[in-house]
Amino acid sequence: MANDAEFTPEEVEDGKALAAIGYLWMLFFIPLVVKPRNRFCRAHGKQAMVLFIAGALVSTFSCFISPLFGGGLVGLLIFVVQIVALVKTLQGEFWKIPGAWDLASRINL
Repeated sequence: MANDAEFTPEEVEDGKALAAIGYLWMLFFIPLVVKPRNRFCRAHGKQAMVLFIAGALVSTFSCFISPLFGGGLVGLLIFVVQIVALVKTLQGEFWKIPGAWDLASRINL
């Protein structure tokens, strides 16, 4: 049986636009709600949710750690990762983002 990182060409083609939207700010729920049975959308939606939560945590706690490290560099890194993931998604690819995919694959939706 295929796992959540193996998709049929039909799933990819049918879901890549919605899956890409999930990487825009807090819109991770769009692919999860609109196409919950499309495994491509679901995998990207869960991974985008993990990135959104990581970004929110970095923003929230950056005042407790070095503002440059917490809010600046890590926030910029998360933003760049989201953009790369969005582009790869539009190209029909699934990038298992290190760390994010490990957590996302454990989410049952």
